[in-house]
Amino acid sequence: MTVPRRTLLIDSRGFNLIEIVILLAVLATILTISSATVNFANNRYTPQQEEEMVKGVLSWARTQSYAIGGCARVSVTVSDITATVFRTCGPPLADPKETQSLTVNNLRLSPFTTGNPLIFYPSGGTRLANSARLRVDSPSGVSYDLVVYPLIGTIKKE
Repeated sequence: MTVPRRTLLIDSRGFNLIEIVILLAVLATILTISSATVNFANNRYTPQQEEEMVKGVLSWARTQSYAIGGCARVSVTVSDITATVFRTCGPPLADPKETQSLTVNNLRLSPFTTGNPLIFYPSGGTRLANSARLRVDSPSGVSYDLVVYPLIGTIKKE
């Protein structure tokens, strides 16, 4: 009695287990890279977040000038707000300690009504006769002012 011999089919169809595992590893790598790219592209701030950040830069400058007994200069352009804290207040402002800058993409900023830059003094106030107003325009058409009151530098949205 003869036992039939098994033959190996060279043109067999389908994938073996190793090929499937390699394919899944390559797909996982591609998906990881593409999801990181998508997350990076979506890492933009909303107008509301940028509004809070602009107010945060003003508050930071005021607080730092009070805390270190120095002065803080806040400069505004259409898309940037920059605050620099100085250890001394004598003219000219010298010995910068720290700077914070913010570039906004969704808002339009107007310089202070009292002139640019705005100076916070060690009391936290501005030594101006009137309140300083920073105009903020959002893409939705809503506009408001961030008002810095001169005596102690209180910042309010109006």
